[in-house]
Amino acid sequence: VHVSGTDGAAREPFFSPDGQWIGFYSNGQLRKVATSGGAPVTLCDAQNPWGTSWGADDQVVYGQGQEGIWRVAGTSGTPELLVPLENSEQAHGPQVLPGGEWILFTLRPADVSSWDAAHIVVQSMETGERIVLVQGGRDARYVETGHLVYGLNRVLFAVAFDLETREVFGGPVPLVEGVLASPG
Repeated sequence: VHVSGTDGAAREPFFSPDGQWIGFYSNGQLRKVATSGGAPVTLCDAQNPWGTSWGADDQVVYGQGQEGIWRVAGTSGTPELLVPLENSEQAHGPQVLPGGEWILFTLRPADVSSWDAAHIVVQSMETGERIVLVQGGRDARYVETGHLVYGLNRVLFAVAFDLETREVFGGPVPLVEGVLASPG
C-alpha cells in the first residue's frame, strides 16, 4: 500500500487515536498524513525513532535509543524529553497508558546483550518512578482486556496487568509461536 506523500521512504507507521492520521518517520522527521490523503505535515525532527505511538491526549511518544523517550504534540512542535536514560541504557516502543501518567516501554540495561533479555517497565511521567514488570521480554503493549502482550524468543505472550496497582499477576500465557522480531 502506498501512502501519499511518503515517497516510498516511510517507516515506523503509527495511527492517531481517531484513525484520521497515519504517522511515520521519513528523512529525519516524524510526519503525519491524513488517511483521506493530502500533503504530509512535519511533527518534528527525529533521528531513527525506536518505536512510536500516538496517545489519546494527542501526544506522540517515541524512543530514541540511548537518548531516551521523547514526546511531541500530534499537531507538531518542539520535542520534550520524557524519560532520560543512564549509563548506556536503551529504550524502545513507548506507549502512554490510559490515564496519561504512566508510560510503558522496553528498557535494555547496559549489562543486557539482547532485546529478548530486556525489561518491560512502566515509568511515571510525573514522579519518574520506574517499575520493572517483566524481566526478559520486548515490545510490550497494553490491551483493553487488562493484559500486557509482549514478545520473547519468537513467542508472543500475554500476562494479566492491573492498571491501578501497576502490577502483573498470574503467569504469562503463550499466544503465538514463531513470531518474527527485528534484529537486536
